[in-house]
Amino acid sequence: MEMSTAEVKPKKLRCEICARNFETPEMLSYHKSVEHSQGRRPPFGVS
Repeated sequence: MEMSTAEVKPKKLRCEICARNFETPEMLSYHKSVEHSQGRRPPFGVS
């Protein structure tokens, strides 16, 4: 059984802070606001 290219969505957007991949700009934006915003958690690799 072959998969069409429409069935496989490559992750194209990468967070420049922690290098996680996301499928949409909205998901990347939400990730950055939750994981890397001031006052919540320090950026990845900063202690």
